[in-house]
Amino acid sequence: MAMSNFIDERERHAELYGTYTRRQKDVLVLVKTGFSKTTHHERLMKNLQIQGITDAEIGWLKRTGHVLPSYG
Repeated sequence: MAMSNFIDERERHAELYGTYTRRQKDVLVLVKTGFSKTTHHERLMKNLQIQGITDAEIGWLKRTGHVLPSYG
């Protein structure tokens, strides 16, 4: 896992050991149950934003591999 220099130590520890805040757990449940793995990337990002997921949380989902970034 690539670690970013732009996150604080608490976030880094949580990513390494898989400990999530209540909000992060809620976001993960939403992503895993509400969207299929084959959902088009732009549609997924729009759906996440409609659900109230912030850009920082979407960045966290991408950084941790829960949502894969678009390369095309």
